[in-house]
Amino acid sequence: MTGHYMQAGKLVMIRTVLTIGSTSTLGTGAWNVSLPVTPVVPTMLSCICIGSVTYMGMIRVFATSGDFMRSSTNNGTTVNISSAVPMAWAAGDQWIITGTYEAT
Repeated sequence: MTGHYMQAGKLVMIRTVLTIGSTSTLGTGAWNVSLPVTPVVPTMLSCICIGSVTYMGMIRVFATSGDFMRSSTNNGTTVNISSAVPMAWAAGDQWIITGTYEAT
């Protein structure tokens, strides 16, 4: 996973990319990512899951600790991203999170 962010005052811009490798261990349960700067909540970020199928959606940031995960996919359902959702991940697939949010 790679991540970059820039902060200007209370404005934070982020971009993270998780690329699945041939030896990646994906674990069980929902995936969580911590934000680099504590956010004002609630807020939304964009996400895209790219693989054999592409899913685009929004991630709701719901905790001031920066952990977030609730995502709506392109078919309108709400899911927790995990090792099996929204697709069966394979080597080379990517989960990209981008957005701008307000820091506390």
